[in-house]
Amino acid sequence: MRLIGTRAEAKASPQQNGRRRGVSVLQVHMPETWGAEPAPVGYAWYRGHTEPVRGQALLTQMPKADRLTIVLPASLVLLTCVRVPQARGRRLAQLLPFAVEEKLMCDPEAIHVAPGPRLPSGEFAVAVVERAYWNTLSARLREARLFPQAIIPESLSVPVQQGQWVVVWKGEGGFVRTGEMSGFALDRAPDGAPPFALALALSEAAQQGSAPREVLVRAESGHAPDVLAWEAMLGVPTRLAGAVRPAEHPPVRGAPLNLAPSMGVFGEAWFTRERLLQLRPALWAAAAVLLLAVGGEGLDTLKMAHEATRLRAAMLGSFKRAFPETTAIVDPVLQMRRNLTDLRHAHGQLDPRDFLPLLSRAASALPPARLTALSYHAGTLTLEVAVPNESAAALLRSRLLAGGFRVHARAEPADGGVHVQLRLSRGPL
Repeated sequence: MRLIGTRAEAKASPQQNGRRRGVSVLQVHMPETWGAEPAPVGYAWYRGHTEPVRGQALLTQMPKADRLTIVLPASLVLLTCVRVPQARGRRLAQLLPFAVEEKLMCDPEAIHVAPGPRLPSGEFAVAVVERAYWNTLSARLREARLFPQAIIPESLSVPVQQGQWVVVWKGEGGFVRTGEMSGFALDRAPDGAPPFALALALSEAAQQGSAPREVLVRAESGHAPDVLAWEAMLGVPTRLAGAVRPAEHPPVRGAPLNLAPSMGVFGEAWFTRERLLQLRPALWAAAAVLLLAVGGEGLDTLKMAHEATRLRAAMLGSFKRAFPETTAIVDPVLQMRRNLTDLRHAHGQLDPRDFLPLLSRAASALPPARLTALSYHAGTLTLEVAVPNESAAALLRSRLLAGGFRVHARAEPADGGVHVQLRLSRGPL
């Protein structure tokens, strides 16, 4: 049996490729929990507009397909949006867990956050999964040598139109898709009543002026709810859109929020000989752009080196004109600063790095805090203060930075609060 997404896929002859009737898609629905031993999971195999083939199999025995999509249970994926500073790539991946922590009050080490696109509001759509589950999923896929092109939450696996919410109801629960990149799981509802989470979300949407014009319900066979009762309780037009069998969702193409790029197996699936041949024109164009960029970068580097030499010569000239008696010049900036300090002291003036100017400026920048120790040496003022908590310590540091200080801070828990040691110095003046 040919493995999905591996290099074996590229070994098919042109005649075999020519006999293909469209691209085949395998959609595998993952379980909510992992057992100690591998167990069969549900899948649906699609090709073109033919009737999908459904079944269950071990991950190591899945049928072959051109593309693989992994669908995660809606109950395990939290979809939300967060605001982060301008960042991309690795920096963005590092910032997202902490942005989610501030919004959801969860441990960044216990979650995996996959970024989606930036929304018009400036926020990022993100998918949050427990790290333990994500690590197990990654390990199982690697063991089965499955390389998905898409990993999506179940709540985004059904199509939705503008102004519409789509509920997939399974009797004991289900999920609802509320937008292009939003949706959530639904718990079991009391007899005849809609799920509480759905009613609460519709109420909040109505308050914000974003309620849908209708709720579309697709139910598994034998589990269709009383949509008239739901409509009366929800206050939104609700209609039944026909039965849906387990795992019967259209194959996902162009998933709006794809978790696969944040999993290492994603990259392996793409570097096949067949795909590289398809990408040859783009690779040549990229190589040409890279060559031009490297050449331009080299010219910029030469220009910057020349400018640095010119500026250093100008600094040396200025220093020699100001202090002609100095013969050994190693660091003109540092030597100029020291000579200016000596000149101020010789004329009875204080230097901004002296004790009294530093203390005066620090006192004006400090918020109310209990000072426990004070020392000064060679242009550095050391303060030890007691504050109630770490937030106050962070505020203290930010106030001093805003006051023009270079700040080295060290905070340690103490009885009834936090003990902070601050080493303050001034930049060039």
